[in-house]
Amino acid sequence: MILANYGSALCYLFTICLIIAGCNHTRILMPSAISEASFREIYPSSEVELEYHGEWTKQHYKERVKNFKKTPLSEENIVFIGDSITEDGGDWGKRFNMKNIKNRGIRGDVSDGVLLRIGEILYFKPKAIFLMIGFNDVNNIHYQKQIPSTEYVTNTIIDLTHKLGQGAPNTKVFVQSILPCHRAYINTMINDINTALALEFRETATVFIDLHSHFSDEHGKMIENLTYDGVHLNEKGYQLWTKQVYPFVKGLN
Repeated sequence: MILANYGSALCYLFTICLIIAGCNHTRILMPSAISEASFREIYPSSEVELEYHGEWTKQHYKERVKNFKKTPLSEENIVFIGDSITEDGGDWGKRFNMKNIKNRGIRGDVSDGVLLRIGEILYFKPKAIFLMIGFNDVNNIHYQKQIPSTEYVTNTIIDLTHKLGQGAPNTKVFVQSILPCHRAYINTMINDINTALALEFRETATVFIDLHSHFSDEHGKMIENLTYDGVHLNEKGYQLWTKQVYPFVKGLN
């Protein structure tokens, strides 16, 4: 754990103690407790879990972070960061024929989960990041009803980009739109977030990339031949994604 000083350490530990949820070793982290102290750590503590993660994701999140530690970033890296749709893209470097691209996707992750782990970006300051996050957030809004609103998700993503701009100003940030799915009621929330983000990042240093329109059919749902389950992409879907962001990636070199 890397903390700025002893006082910060005490403050951080006190905050965590306030949010212990009935377990001797595991600390359930409420989103309101993702404070500035958290970002002084390169990687989230293995003892911290996020309230909005499902049980499987809580464990997978720790496993992925452990793996990230074994393959640290550098200033030359281009980082794809997000949830399962990013993680399942596999070797993004191979897709672009570039060795400096890293995959930082975590299945089941939400916007607060990415916010919790941006210490890695702030510390290593890679060349660029390509962020896609929010699908699991809207699912949580509809089903688990823990995440309060689409506005909350939008603001979390915006907050994340602001922190990156302040702490890693030379890292170019690309925010990719959330992709559609086969459920109209989920797509309505996805559209709300995408529209808000497109307006927020218009004429700013953060680049908003509209992937959504390339994956949507005439009804606003995921094009069937780009997915194997209505949500996750098949290889044809990943090829389309690569094609759409190729100019942005290649423009960095």
